[in-house]
Amino acid sequence: MKKRDGGSIINMSSMAGIGGVSSFCAYSASKGAVAAMTRSIAAHARTTLSGIRCNSIHPDGIRTPMVSELHGSMPKGTQPAVRMMDQKQLMARFADAKEIANLVLFLASDESKFINGAEMRIDNGYLMWAD
Repeated sequence: MKKRDGGSIINMSSMAGIGGVSSFCAYSASKGAVAAMTRSIAAHARTTLSGIRCNSIHPDGIRTPMVSELHGSMPKGTQPAVRMMDQKQLMARFADAKEIANLVLFLASDESKFINGAEMRIDNGYLMWAD
């Protein structure tokens, strides 16, 4: 990246790294570390004027086969895309992988060349929701 006068590093984290999840302490801590590492890399890249930028993506949940298996024990009639703890939330659902990929494409492109050190939440407003 230095030889090409810049580039984009995109780290995948999780909303657990921002908001924490009581039942997944180690997971939340490791994802928080990814966010901190991202900020450190971004700061280093800026001070060295390398043209490299580094951002992290924090999805709330992505609809994948692994997640579907975790929700195999959900009550009949419950949509697999709805988080068990958030069934009352009007827009509760898992993100499609394509929605995450579109954010990755944007951060990898020159269209985002002034974004550095950002924690991009892709969570359908999850942290804003209160019951």
